[in-house]
Amino acid sequence: MGHSPRRKVIKGNGKLRTASKANKEVCKMAELIVKSKVKELVKSIDPEMRVSPEFYDALEEEIKALVEKAVKRAKAEGRKTLYARHV
Repeated sequence: MGHSPRRKVIKGNGKLRTASKANKEVCKMAELIVKSKVKELVKSIDPEMRVSPEFYDALEEEIKALVEKAVKRAKAEGRKTLYARHV
């Protein structure tokens, strides 16, 4: 019989939600990356390589900066839609 991981309830913005015990940080509003997919990509490049939690945070910050720059470029063109050329 499977044993589910311990969960704790986190209160935030008047809502109750659960987070795994391993994730001690407060849940973020929305994560931009899928960690399992990043890890899968890294393993496909080098099966011995591991990924630290700090890497995901840094990667997410890079993605945010990239999107912010793309939005600025699109606005400078008078666009309301992001295209590949804005990256």
